[in-house]
Amino acid sequence: MAFGFLPLVGAFFLNLWSQPEYQFFPEALAAAAFFAWTRIREVPRPFASGFPGVTIAVLGISFAILTLGLVIWSPWLGMIAALLAGVAVVWWCGGRPMLQSMIPAFVMLAVIIPPPLGLDVRLGLFLRSVATILSSSTLHLLGVTHSVEGHVIALPGQKLLVEEACSGINSLMFITAFSLFFLLWKRRKLWCYAVVVPAALAMVVIGNVVRITLGAWLRYHGGLDILTGWKHEWLSIILVVAYIALVIALERVLPRGNTKSPDAPEIQIPGTPEKRPSLRWARAAGIVFAILGVIGIFRGWEKLQEGVEPLRMARSSLKSTATFRMPESIGGWTRLETGPPLLNKIESLGLSTLIWTYETRGMRAVVALDYPISGYHDVEGCYKNAGWVIGRKEHNVPRTGKPDRIEIEMKKSPDSQGTLWFATMNEQGRRVDEADPDRNFWGRFVNLGAPRETTYRIQLLIVGNQPLDGAGRAAAEELFEKSTDILFPQVLQQLEK
Repeated sequence: MAFGFLPLVGAFFLNLWSQPEYQFFPEALAAAAFFAWTRIREVPRPFASGFPGVTIAVLGISFAILTLGLVIWSPWLGMIAALLAGVAVVWWCGGRPMLQSMIPAFVMLAVIIPPPLGLDVRLGLFLRSVATILSSSTLHLLGVTHSVEGHVIALPGQKLLVEEACSGINSLMFITAFSLFFLLWKRRKLWCYAVVVPAALAMVVIGNVVRITLGAWLRYHGGLDILTGWKHEWLSIILVVAYIALVIALERVLPRGNTKSPDAPEIQIPGTPEKRPSLRWARAAGIVFAILGVIGIFRGWEKLQEGVEPLRMARSSLKSTATFRMPESIGGWTRLETGPPLLNKIESLGLSTLIWTYETRGMRAVVALDYPISGYHDVEGCYKNAGWVIGRKEHNVPRTGKPDRIEIEMKKSPDSQGTLWFATMNEQGRRVDEADPDRNFWGRFVNLGAPRETTYRIQLLIVGNQPLDGAGRAAAEELFEKSTDILFPQVLQQLEK
């Protein structure tokens, strides 16, 4: 049966190692083995098999998921199926007592399974936004002159990339796993998890804000860089050690109830006949899963020949020296050196957002290049989350072969009217829009383990007291079209060949 899961689960762990936020998984596997070894000693002997119907039902679900995972080649589904099969086998061997004893081990295995549809990636981007906003507020209090452009803190003469300055999602995932391990080891009640885990997550956010703020302050006043190279690595280690110490300290101050000894000896119940599970149907199940394993090996070889590398994070092919420039004037628009008004806040999803502000006849427009993005993303949801109410939305397909553009009218209050245009392009220069067939839910589900193309998006946002009139809309559309003509070619010219 284990052979049946080997191809997909092997691919799962290979993919997991390419994601820095999950590179703690060897420690999680060791923790799962530790719990399995220590807790099974406490299960009363002899073992009594659980109700066979439960085993068959869970194995059937596992088989269906594994089959689907092989068809669409999703290592993620393969790991889910393997976890369910593990639950079924434990129930078959020892029933409820053994399954209860194995819960800590299954928890540690579940921690290393990424959530579907790239939700952890979105969490990482959200944490970067939170860290940027809080760090900016702290820098204002410290009197550090700066501006914020997406996830970039711009200091005089230099820019601090927040995504490179902090490893918030890395620390977050590791500390979550450590908190669960420590509480499971100490056999704490459920209410302790509700206290310690959120507190640990808050520690990580605060720690990254302190790191970014301190790094920006030192750069501003003394030109000292602690956010790159070995200094950044050592600072990360110090913060992780501090998080671990705080988790341990918090657990120690919480009230303690009666807990079971972690070193309870094996329990023997003399005179009780052992209820041995039947192996007749188990052999048949093992053969069926093994057949899937053979199929999985051939599917894995096909994917290897195709060069498929399942990635969730967008990996840009831009050169490290890539720069983007916009002219001083475009048509009747003049570029301003000052930052955009507070209302004209671009909502971004990429790791880097470059912003230029233009003005004409009393109107101000913000042009932004947002990259890299994993696949297609409609920014409508981002603006909704920022408090905008979406009105008209229109999808325009230019006849000139330029990327499709989406136009959205929205408002935040009676005196705040906004108009947004955006267009998305991949690294092959092809337009990417929501009309593509893989943008629906089923397409996203099928591509859980498949690579997502890296995309680049241009946005133009105008906010005013009144909706745009005909002349204003025409001028804004001209600025947007010419901005795409300028920026998208710069992207393509600076990609690694």
